[in-house]
Amino acid sequence: MINSRLSRPALLISCVSLLLAACGNKDQTEAKPNDAKAPAAAKAGDAEPAAAKPEEAKPAAAITADGPKGKDAADNHKPLVDALAGLEGCKLDAEGRNIDGDCAAYDAFSKVVDDSEDEDQEAIARTLVNLLGDSSDVVRWSAQSVLRNLDWLKHDALVATGLVALASEKNEEIANGLASDLRNAEEEKLFGDALRPTLEATLIALPHKEAFVSLMPTASECGENVKCLELLANVAAKNPELHNRGFAAAELMAANQLLGNSCTIASEVAVTLAKAPAPAEDADNPYNPHEDAEQIIGSITSVEVGEGDEKQDCAAVLPKLVDEVTALAKAGTLSDRVFTAVLDIDRREDKKSYMEKLTALAEAVKGNDELGADMKQSATDALENWKSEE
Repeated sequence: MINSRLSRPALLISCVSLLLAACGNKDQTEAKPNDAKAPAAAKAGDAEPAAAKPEEAKPAAAITADGPKGKDAADNHKPLVDALAGLEGCKLDAEGRNIDGDCAAYDAFSKVVDDSEDEDQEAIARTLVNLLGDSSDVVRWSAQSVLRNLDWLKHDALVATGLVALASEKNEEIANGLASDLRNAEEEKLFGDALRPTLEATLIALPHKEAFVSLMPTASECGENVKCLELLANVAAKNPELHNRGFAAAELMAANQLLGNSCTIASEVAVTLAKAPAPAEDADNPYNPHEDAEQIIGSITSVEVGEGDEKQDCAAVLPKLVDEVTALAKAGTLSDRVFTAVLDIDRREDKKSYMEKLTALAEAVKGNDELGADMKQSATDALENWKSEE
């Protein structure tokens, strides 16, 4: 099992189409055959994705999540809706973190919740969740701010609606707060069969880094739950943001078992990260995709799961991975981090199977003057070491 993980700290896919697809289709990922294999299966050429456990064979019915209905929903708590009249005239500050200046209407809005009777709590929570779909960012911010004081996460339908709202939330601060709140739901509920399709669709659509990392299940939380691992695989393959794809791929490779497509997805993500440009030196909060590519490639080259005939690794995807990185070397766009990570293939017991491709990679680096001197020297040293081993 891989111990290292990416650190936890806008393109938006249509939330509605994603959620309909996720809730209506349990076959969430097309597995790519035989990239993670146990030796015995590899010999037979019939490696299969890990099978679901018997208790997962009949999952709970997915909860229908239509999204927040807004302030005009018939089942809203009327006094709370009436309190919106003045609130809509307030504004958020430039960062979107707080209401700008004094806003007595927010106090009045909050007071309706504070003064409510116990029997009205569910209706108020439902109304606040509906308001997460309002067109006004100050209304959505206020609803999310007040909602966290209520015991709303015990209601599965409200959690599902909150996930739908999060998938389409454009304000990063609101998204961060809502994701953090949703993460307080019981893991058995949030990652369970009923909510998982909606959670997956939200994570696929979610561009905001902090919200994504906050909500994403980890490899340790998934454990041996195959459907949870499939969620990691689907999110790694489909999220629009490089950081989020890298984070999901790292968690996928940190799992204590490999799905039939784990290695392929991780390799594709690593190559995509390797092809992305490094951040400018003066960038604010720079994200360097090459660091994530380095870590994921390190996992791909070294991962071994299981023992004996049940042992799995990512050997099948290594030749293509080296070819992709060699192409970057020839184009003069390869980073030293990625090159170093791929060279670690020579630490494998079966490294002779890859020496021809590794040699081609090192020669491409050595012969390209567009690449850095340190990288070229590493390539020269590697070629000399391999030659001495012949």
